[in-house]
Order: sequence, then C-alpha cells, then structure tokens
Amino acid sequence: MVDYANEQEQVEAIKKWLRENGVPIIVGLALGIGAIGGWRYWQAQERARDELASALFTRVVTASRARQPAQAEKAAQQIISDYGGTTYAAFAALMLAKLAVEKQDLPMAIKHLNWVLEHSDDEGLQRLAKMRLARVALAQGKPEEAWAHVVGLAASPPSAALAELRGDILLAQGKRDQAGKQYLEAFANSEPDQQSDQTSSLALKLDSLGITPPPPQAATVINP
Repeated sequence: MVDYANEQEQVEAIKKWLRENGVPIIVGLALGIGAIGGWRYWQAQERARDELASALFTRVVTASRARQPAQAEKAAQQIISDYGGTTYAAFAALMLAKLAVEKQDLPMAIKHLNWVLEHSDDEGLQRLAKMRLARVALAQGKPEEAWAHVVGLAASPPSAALAELRGDILLAQGKRDQAGKQYLEAFANSEPDQQSDQTSSLALKLDSLGITPPPPQAATVINP
C-alpha cells in the first residue's frame, strides 16, 4: 500500500478514488441491498404461502375424517390450483387419489397419483405414489403393470408395507414361493405388536401359503 505524505494527500486520493469508483460502488451497494430485501420478501411470501396451503390441507383432513368427501375434494383441488409448488399440493393429490378409490373411480385415482410423480421431487412421496399406483393396477387385475411400479423401489429403512405389496403382486402372478419370501420380509420388518397379532392380514397371508412366521424375537430380514 502507498504511504501518503500528509492528511491532505489522503483526502485528495480518496476523492479521486471515489470519482473513479464511486458510482459502481453505490450501484453495487444498491443492488446488494435490493437483493437482500428481495430475498427476505420472497422468504416472507413463501412462508405465507405455506401457511395458507397448510390451513387448507387441515380442512381437507378434517372434512375427510368427517366423511365429507365433497368438501375435502374442493379444498384439495384449491391447494393444487393455488399452491401447486408446495409439498401440500402433493399431499392433496394423494388425498384426491384416495377419495377417487373410495368412489371406485380408478382412472381418476391414477391421474392424481401421476400428478404427484410429475410435480413432486420428494422421494418419499414419489415412492408412496408408485406403491398406490401398484395397488390400483392390482385392483384392475394387472399384476405385471403393478410390478413395474414397485420393482425398482428401495426403502431405507426397509419397509414392511413395500415388501407385503410385492408379495401381493407376486401372489397374483402365481409366484407363491417368491410371494412367501416377500411376506416373510414384511413380517421381519413389521412392528413387534403387528408380528404378535396372529389375526393380522400378513399373518393370514403367510398361513394361506402354509408358512409359519418365526417368533418375533427370531425374525430376520430375508432378501428376495
């Protein structure tokens, strides 16, 4: 750094530097302050949007539990229409698919589940949508199509629900041995209270294949 002889030289040097660089600095500061303000405004808008979408989704759940499907459907559609970029929109689409299944409108359920696949980047929601698509395909008597939805799915930690679904599909394909392995895997990864409930659907499925599930403490994961 250059040493200046006296204070006046320093003042003159500063003036000269400001004349040469002052405008860019001021503009840069203005842009920086504007960017910070814009970022904070965007964050505030995002928070407000999420809060509104959350309130609407609460209405969806409340109406569904009260067995008011029309009200639940209306609120869910509004979330997708007005807040399509939020995670609540994917939740709303999943709820609409559930309501469609309850009305036996399987093509509409497929439409809503595909919306989740196309618009959500959440891996958990994508996996859930694919599992539900597989169940719909299975209900339509299309086990091969159902298998295509789940064959590449992975779950961490291991999912009892996914293993049981794979077992259902394999059983529908007539692959009893492979289905039994999947049911055992589902049993191994289910909650202890579910393992001990011999009247559960999983226990009944194992029994129908002539398979006795191991005691809960001896359950181990069996890979297909």
